[in-house]
Amino acid sequence: MKHLRVIGSLSAVAFGISLVAMSLVSVSQVQSQGLEYTEKEMYFQHEFLPDHALYPALMARDRVLLELAQPDDRISIRVELAGKRMRSAEMLLEKGKTELALSTATKAQKYLLTAVLEAQNLSVDETVLIALKAALQAQTEQLERLQTHFEGAEHDVLQQLLLQSQAAL
Repeated sequence: MKHLRVIGSLSAVAFGISLVAMSLVSVSQVQSQGLEYTEKEMYFQHEFLPDHALYPALMARDRVLLELAQPDDRISIRVELAGKRMRSAEMLLEKGKTELALSTATKAQKYLLTAVLEAQNLSVDETVLIALKAALQAQTEQLERLQTHFEGAEHDVLQQLLLQSQAAL
């Protein structure tokens, strides 16, 4: 019986490591297919931004967290991740990294809209829907603030994100 627990534990650890490895590989593939190479930095702050060298590991952690979470918990995790991404987008914009800020804001939008879809599919209670609506409203206001810093095609991308948020509200 003890051997079965050890084998089960080792299997779970091996599965977790393989999941993290696959996530890191897929993240590096996505980054290498981009139109413009973004130089990664190494700095020590409270939060790592997408320009940090260790950020892919944090993204892998987020993916593992989402995969292991119960469906109801995934909604709140996605809302939290969306908020973090929007704060990161604003911080990147302050650093002058507009393209990375736009990409990060787009990912924040994807997290939040996926949470809304999951909530609709799971028929969650009214309090969750109210919280999602508040998060969507807050993110819409953040997107509107970000939009004032962009022109041309980037401005249009943010306009599309705003339209998606308004449709989901």
